Amino acid sequence: MSQGQFNVKVLEEGWQQRCTPSLLQCFPPHVVQTRMWSRKVVLRCGQTPWVAAHSLIPISSMEGSLKRLRRLNERPLGEFLFRDPHLQRAQLEIVRSGPVWGRRSLFISQHRPLLVAEFFLPALLEEDARYLLANGGNPNA
Repeated sequence: MSQGQFNVKVLEEGWQQRCTPSLLQCFPPHVVQTRMWSRKVVLRCGQTPWVAAHSLIPISSMEGSLKRLRRLNERPLGEFLFRDPHLQRAQLEIVRSGPVWGRRSLFISQHRPLLVAEFFLPALLEEDARYLLANGGNPNA
């Protein structure tokens, strides 16, 4: 669907002391009061926003190979995460913010948690519908 035009636009990145309570509830209790590395991005096809994403990584998780997450720049987090042989998805939650649906995933790598929230923007859903219509409803076409 993206035909190689997929890219990441970083909106905001840095240390955050206070986080939204609904996001903190996803973490184990021992990391809730710590500083978090926060990264907000938009994943785009060309210049069209498809997904808004927010990642939170406790300072205690920013050790070892996860330390590199502070220097992703315009690279997608998934590119790093899914190469990690120790990665586990601890929980997946479907969420809604107004008319936009998304998911929150708590990942664990080497006993270190990180949270990724993704919201699927209308342009992605419209493109998906066009793709399905053009392929007779077959998502694997």
